[in-house]
Amino acid sequence: MFRRRSEYFNRRTATEQLARERINDPALRLTLARIYAEGGDFARAINQYQVYLTFKPKDTAVKKELTTLVEDLKRNGRLPAMDVFNGMAYARVGQPPAASPSNAPSSPPPGAADKAAPAGAR
Repeated sequence: MFRRRSEYFNRRTATEQLARERINDPALRLTLARIYAEGGDFARAINQYQVYLTFKPKDTAVKKELTTLVEDLKRNGRLPAMDVFNGMAYARVGQPPAASPSNAPSSPPPGAADKAAPAGAR
């Protein structure tokens, strides 16, 4: 545990900066997940665990760590609403969020079908 709040924020800020510079570094994602969890920022912690597991899907120890965190939060009624948070988390570290029903385009822009059709099909 961090001894002082300022120590937590300094470490968190430095790690977030590194994660923005090295977006494909799984070790940084895991470090960031643990920092967030220790600081009580559970939505970001869960998100960073999930990002880490996209890089290292066979890491059973980290899967167990994430499962334990989620189960503890559920048991205590503190599980964050991740559907609202997920898009913001990726933007924070410089990656676009994955398309989901809430942020996927509902229909192509006007005229897109005309442009996509072969010249003889119009």
